[in-house]
Amino acid sequence: MITRHSSRLTPLDRHFLNDRLAGALAYDRIAGFFSSSILEVAGEALEGMAGPVRMVCNSVVDPRDVQTAQRAATAALRREWCASEPVLILAPKPLIWQWQREMASLLDMLLRFPWDIAPRTRSLLLATATPVQLHPIEAWDLLDALARGCDAVLGGIGSPWRKPRQAIELLLGEAEPPADELGQWAWMRNPLPPAAEGPDYTALRRALRLPDTECCADGGSFQRLSAPDRARLRRVFPRFHEHGNPFIRHNESCWSAS
Repeated sequence: MITRHSSRLTPLDRHFLNDRLAGALAYDRIAGFFSSSILEVAGEALEGMAGPVRMVCNSVVDPRDVQTAQRAATAALRREWCASEPVLILAPKPLIWQWQREMASLLDMLLRFPWDIAPRTRSLLLATATPVQLHPIEAWDLLDALARGCDAVLGGIGSPWRKPRQAIELLLGEAEPPADELGQWAWMRNPLPPAAEGPDYTALRRALRLPDTECCADGGSFQRLSAPDRARLRRVFPRFHEHGNPFIRHNESCWSAS
């Protein structure tokens, strides 16, 4: 027998959905045109389930959907922050282009949370399967989150790596890398790769008496480099530009800063 239900005749939340969710172990829904309003009519029943709740909503984003997603994301991030040490954050994908324009505020909110907590953590881990999906600025945003309170990631004050457009243009070949030693040193010294990155960095750090605990060489350090050290700088800079820059050194399946 086929039973038809219509919202024009009876409220579907009481006469259909909630009755069938009572005692359910899981709920999967991939069909139907609906939005976050389902949480208003069946929120208590869904919250009481012990198993997973998975829903694929339609692509029309209502402002109320954005508000619901913001509240849910904030609550989830706070629970994760309170429950784990070190902090583990699933870094968001670029929702600005994947979803409607209204979701830009959600992305900003999701990034603002690691920005706020990074300076107060001893260890911060960002886990993401796709650090770059549509534009390199997405990777820079994640590096910027790691760099809050940790100059070893993008360098300290005055570092060119903290200027996203300038850094991305250099790495993409849209801007010519500096040919002079002083310009090359400006990109390499702040932050200066640790000695473990290779013998050239070991030698440069030794020449400056700069331990690995100090991630940046000061602005006057170039004057303290000998002629052989400057020759080393010229030789190693192309390799640093291709393989030793912060985007490469910190681009792993999981990015961490501590």
